Amino acid sequence: MATTTTTTTPPLNKSSFELSGPYGDWRDDLHNQGYAIIKNAIDPERAQSYQRKALDWLMSFNTALDLDNPSTWTKDNLPVQSKVNTFNGYSVTHEKFMWDARMEPKILEAFARIWGTDKLLVSFDALNITLPKREDKPAQKPWPHVDQSPLRRGLHCIQGIINLSHAGPEDGSLMVFPRSNTATERFFDTETDPSSWEQKDIRLFSEEEIQWFEDHGMKPFKVLAEPGDLIMWDSRTVHWGGEPTVNSKTIRTVIYASYAPFELATEESLKRKKEAFESYRATTHWPHENIVVRDGVVHLPDGKVDPRNRYVPLEMPEHTDRLLQLAGVKSYREPLTSIFRIPHKSNMKSFESRPPVDYPRKRASIACNFCRHRVQDIPAEILLRLTHLETLIEQQKDAITELSARVGSSSDHPGRSTSSIYSSQPKYDWDPSPEHVYDKSSFGLFSPENTYGNEYACTIPLGHHTPTGSLFALDRVKNLVGDYPQDFFKQIEKKRPFNSIQVAGIPQAFEQIDVSRLHPQVTKPLITEFLQHVHAFFPIVEPQLLHMLFDTFSTYTKVNSIQTSLYLVILALGKASSNPQRIFDIEADKDLSGMEYFASAYHYLNNPLITSFTADHLLPLALFYGSLYLRHIGRPIQAWQMIRDASGSVQIMISELHDMNTHEERASLYRIAWGCFILECDDLAEFHFPSSGIELLVDRLPFPRISEDSRNSHLVFLAMCSIRKLLNRVHSALYAKPDQENFHASPPPQHTSDTSSVTTQKHSITSLKTISEELDRQLEDWFGSLPNPIRPTLGNSISAEKPYDTYILARYYATKHIICRPSLVFAAHTQGSTVLPEFVFANCKKCVDSCRKFIWAASLLMRQRTHSNWHRMQAMLAAIFTLSTAKTTPALEALVPDFDELMKEAIQCIELWAQHCETADTVVSMLKTIRQKVRVLVRGA
Repeated sequence: MATTTTTTTPPLNKSSFELSGPYGDWRDDLHNQGYAIIKNAIDPERAQSYQRKALDWLMSFNTALDLDNPSTWTKDNLPVQSKVNTFNGYSVTHEKFMWDARMEPKILEAFARIWGTDKLLVSFDALNITLPKREDKPAQKPWPHVDQSPLRRGLHCIQGIINLSHAGPEDGSLMVFPRSNTATERFFDTETDPSSWEQKDIRLFSEEEIQWFEDHGMKPFKVLAEPGDLIMWDSRTVHWGGEPTVNSKTIRTVIYASYAPFELATEESLKRKKEAFESYRATTHWPHENIVVRDGVVHLPDGKVDPRNRYVPLEMPEHTDRLLQLAGVKSYREPLTSIFRIPHKSNMKSFESRPPVDYPRKRASIACNFCRHRVQDIPAEILLRLTHLETLIEQQKDAITELSARVGSSSDHPGRSTSSIYSSQPKYDWDPSPEHVYDKSSFGLFSPENTYGNEYACTIPLGHHTPTGSLFALDRVKNLVGDYPQDFFKQIEKKRPFNSIQVAGIPQAFEQIDVSRLHPQVTKPLITEFLQHVHAFFPIVEPQLLHMLFDTFSTYTKVNSIQTSLYLVILALGKASSNPQRIFDIEADKDLSGMEYFASAYHYLNNPLITSFTADHLLPLALFYGSLYLRHIGRPIQAWQMIRDASGSVQIMISELHDMNTHEERASLYRIAWGCFILECDDLAEFHFPSSGIELLVDRLPFPRISEDSRNSHLVFLAMCSIRKLLNRVHSALYAKPDQENFHASPPPQHTSDTSSVTTQKHSITSLKTISEELDRQLEDWFGSLPNPIRPTLGNSISAEKPYDTYILARYYATKHIICRPSLVFAAHTQGSTVLPEFVFANCKKCVDSCRKFIWAASLLMRQRTHSNWHRMQAMLAAIFTLSTAKTTPALEALVPDFDELMKEAIQCIELWAQHCETADTVVSMLKTIRQKVRVLVRGA
């Protein structure tokens, strides 16, 4: 009995759209020939300027690349490129020049004439830069194909090339088979098996298959074009990217861009486009369906991640409403959205005591012009370095993990009991790998039980040993200042009454504020001071937006609200940071230091109904600024409470970002989150407070975006974000404390060690050397990666004339100090007869030098009110503890010949604040005691 085999043809996706014509213009060519050229769609000079931008982008990856020298055109000098000469990674598809070209009016008009609508979507397709006659890359053979599945029938997609360079007979250009758009469906039906048809929208043709088209009178043709021309073709047209001949001297530069009606896109397609847009990733040529989001991480040919990866564009475009509509992020039916409010998914009404502000019609232009992140004309070198900073930070965790594993696997550590002289030393834990199982008794100075290197590596471990108070446990410090609990300063601040907020005459509600204090003649100078002294270091809101806030405040009824509280906190910060004559009288009754503005805002923002239920993104901003104000007046506990609330608020709002409508609101919240990260981590580094989780959040966020205005302040802010991440890793790598361990003082130096402790020492020192060298290298890499405009000079002089330099240097030297401190502690508690390892002594020298220079920098910064003065005072005391430990250690004493001079500098600096701050007064008392005792203990000190 015979069997019959039947083949089922898959269902076909038939398009209802077709070019009908005749039109009497280039559309007839597109319909009949399958391709068309629109001459001068972009002004040729402007097209050539786009090419220059593209080539600048190419050269930004390696200074060795010289476009005038073909011998430098090698893969080592170029970013990773596809075999067909395209670039999809490094966020290039979202570069400003790419978007500017896509949004050229005549480009949009051409596609609008095809589709009959100007409500279009655009693809995030590739950049092609073809360098002719490359010696290390043979020319790609022809690869004729169509970009439409055999299962699609009719006209589904029109592809485009925005031509930025000359395309002559010898140059690289688009190759097409004219009229093949009318024949491909017939080819599939008559020459192929329907069961072989695939859904993917690319179909390559073999030489035998291409012969069918030639047999039907179709021959390959190179499309010739000039800069500014737009080349279009039907996705059913057989085509490929033609390579230049050996006679070509033209660097082919083109942008692929396809457009289709917004109405053709599904919700899923728009969701995918938004995902690609917000992560700066590329798609294929399809603008409205079949949205394939390309990998945002570029890999080298050997499979390793390219360290030059960029996760944000080198130059950010202006995110206008038109751009967002073309990207599919903003609907054409959607009105402009408020720059102040985030819609809460439950549509919960605000608990404010006024209705939401109904902004006047001009709000739309404000949203367009004031809140976008413009990076026009920022030098490529600056943004390249900033991109390198983020890549560097991401590489640090892996480097330390790898080093730690290597140390652990190479060390011999037989189990034994310990009565080591180091057993009661502070436990500077380092091992990032929890799977390594060591005999705990084999460690004295360093404990292996640290979660550093896992997914929480950017968190500061609870109970870590970095705080100044931890040094009270060292015997050499005890001998100088006596016994103090490790949380001594925390207890002082917790018990210190916050009287100034309730003194007579301080308004406790907005309605009680004297109207004369809100007169523009009074408030405008305070706003100027705020912008100059506060915003300059935390540029988390565009200055124009702040000015708009101030203008809006003067327009509407003034009652207690989040917006009003934000305004008052900014005025308070302006006054506190202005450093009037009595700057050190932090809470003087006469000056009030801005408390006359702050008190009512503080009470309002501490209302649980406000902080718990409000979805207004001004809330975390007001809490953030409130915390900054409290830092300016030396109130660290209350400042931490407000930054904790700000961190919690911004985390909730970022978790609701799927309800957001604008890119600007998202970027604004990201900047607030990074500001919260810096302040909260500064607190966690000094106090053992529980974390809000902000560290985990920013580990998933891109670095805050750069604005065109106040350029250096944004660069400094980025630098502070990155070094705060590095500091967190230092806390985890060197100072984490196992829950079951206590931080004990060291035994007296003369204590005799046994054999096992010598083995312990050897293993511990190997570990310390590996990790401290790696962290120090990363610190130097961070410093070297700073853009030239903000990178200070390292040396023996620090000037008060350059506040950014002093600010950065203080962070740099404080970080160097805590990286090298474990080596100095080790040296101080090693027997005098023991020869110190070479790296230990080298680290001791670095540690002493960093303490010295930190004191110089901090003493300059503390001449005026800043947000960091309380923490800086603690860091100065820690530096003195470290220096005095070195001075009283015979092997290290010669490293600090200027000890008394440094003591004098520290005392004079902090003494200015001592009269008005109990902690400062206590610190000065300790410093004077140390100075006297060291003079007695060390002759010539």
